[in-house]
Amino acid sequence: LALRLANKHKILLVILMINRRFFSGLALLSQLIGVAAYAQDEADPNGPDPLALEEFSALEERHAFLVEQLEDLKRTRRDLLDIVREVDDRVQQVFASAYEDTAREFAAVFPRLFPGGEGRLVLTEPDDLLATGIDVQARPPGKKIKRLSLLSGGERALVAVAFLVALFKARPSPFYVLDEVEAALDEV
Repeated sequence: LALRLANKHKILLVILMINRRFFSGLALLSQLIGVAAYAQDEADPNGPDPLALEEFSALEERHAFLVEQLEDLKRTRRDLLDIVREVDDRVQQVFASAYEDTAREFAAVFPRLFPGGEGRLVLTEPDDLLATGIDVQARPPGKKIKRLSLLSGGERALVAVAFLVALFKARPSPFYVLDEVEAALDEV
């Protein structure tokens, strides 16, 4: 509608566009239709455009529908964020419990495989359980090793077995499937 009037009534539209910051939403739409009706009255001796009110009603109805949809989206977003928060809280609780049990069992199992040795599990970021990692610290007897990569292959394998046994004891399951535990054994 504004484009149709642009050629005939440029001055009115320019004034309206300059002052548009004073209008918002339906008020701007109402002003545009009012200017259009006024311009049509001036331009058309037959009277105002009979479709202007229908167009306004359709646009007003569309606006109400979109406002309702926007509110529905905001409610849905709030609900989803609440659900995510609840799931995050539950994941943190379950992880903290599983970590504590596994760390306790690892500290008990490790000395049985390495008499006189010491092993423990440490969280990399204890303040953020959703983003943390777990470091395995293992010190076989008579060694002052801080990193697992400095252990021999057999020692690393025993540390892995200690970790698996700690997991099995912390969270028992009726059965376990270990696939590709050691690929080199496939060839034997």
